[in-house]
Amino acid sequence: MRQIVRWLADMRVAIFIVFILVILSILGSIYDQGEIPQSPIVSDFNNSSSLEENVTNSIKSYPIFSSFIFKIFTFLFGVSLLSCTYFQQLPSYDICRGINFFKQSSIPFKPDLDSNVSNQYLRSLITKLFDTNYSLFQKRTGFYAYQGLAGRFGPIVVHFSIICILIGSLISALLGFNVQELVPKGEIVYLQNVPSPATFDYLPLLPIRINDFWITYQSTGITHQFYSNLSILSPYGSEKDWLTLSVNHPLNFNNYQWYQTDWDVVGFTAYYNKMFYQIPFNELTVNQSKNWVTWLPFPNQERILLLQDLTGKLFASNQEKNLQDILEFGSPISASINLILLEVISCTGLQIRFDPGTFVIYLGFGLLIISAFVSYSSYSRIWIISNPSKLKIIGVTNRSKQGFTLQILKLINSMF
Repeated sequence: MRQIVRWLADMRVAIFIVFILVILSILGSIYDQGEIPQSPIVSDFNNSSSLEENVTNSIKSYPIFSSFIFKIFTFLFGVSLLSCTYFQQLPSYDICRGINFFKQSSIPFKPDLDSNVSNQYLRSLITKLFDTNYSLFQKRTGFYAYQGLAGRFGPIVVHFSIICILIGSLISALLGFNVQELVPKGEIVYLQNVPSPATFDYLPLLPIRINDFWITYQSTGITHQFYSNLSILSPYGSEKDWLTLSVNHPLNFNNYQWYQTDWDVVGFTAYYNKMFYQIPFNELTVNQSKNWVTWLPFPNQERILLLQDLTGKLFASNQEKNLQDILEFGSPISASINLILLEVISCTGLQIRFDPGTFVIYLGFGLLIISAFVSYSSYSRIWIISNPSKLKIIGVTNRSKQGFTLQILKLINSMF
């Protein structure tokens, strides 16, 4: 088992796992997920389907992001990060924290800096290193100094931040949900339009009543904003709270994000001969603009009605069957006929989202940004080996080797 974990800590294995996850994510992003596959009977009649179409339909019908393959590779990636942190990054950090002294004959690497100065400049050199924020240690006649230890800690924070993002995504995938509802004004609904039936197991009982829906228009007639006023009810029907939301102003209520998404018209109410009627509208798209059309079924009033917006007016056909008459809701259509168009039955589109892993994901991204900057700081080490006649100065760094060499040589020259 330990050998398997060490194998997962290999960077090549981690890159391969990331490559597989990227391919799966690209497929899941390009093709809409959750489509119902075509039945075999229908497929037999569609003999002209190409192999590419069959593969595309298979990808669309396969839930990539919730599949076992995607989950297992995500889990392996998390284990790879943890094992790499434990077996490689943390030991490397401990080694860097260690204080290493050695004699000239025991240098186990090729230094980036190798210089010699007279023994009389030892005190001045130590002072210069302190002034440039080096941590300095002495053992007999040898000295060791380092700077930028945070640069070695950066990769560990990078791994930790990615793990936070994976954990937050897992929490959101298991406990979060995204519900979309299209609710007529005045109706009471429950959250039920979920993408997966398994979500019903932990979906909260949250009755919603739409109190009102309205649209504001600009002077040119273009839609400016639309609003929904709704009430949150208890399981027994009593009002717990109410809120008003719009497209540009979503709300965060009890850790639920409420969004105004769309709207529609399903019909209108009418009063005729002391009775109330509900007459449906049918949607009609003209020049990429949504309109709603219906037919008045009352005697001597068989007219076509066309609704274009929620300003309270609609067009009606005249005797020549032209849509030139303008009717208003709330007033009789004729002085001789007791027929009143009361109000439009509009629907509001709501999206209710619950994402408990958001904080952990944001924390991971924040740490990732910070660690990216920290990782670019250079980690530099300097050894001063005292000989009877001279001081040997050896230095190494992990970044900007030329800049490090010029910095130390400039420091040495400033002593003369």
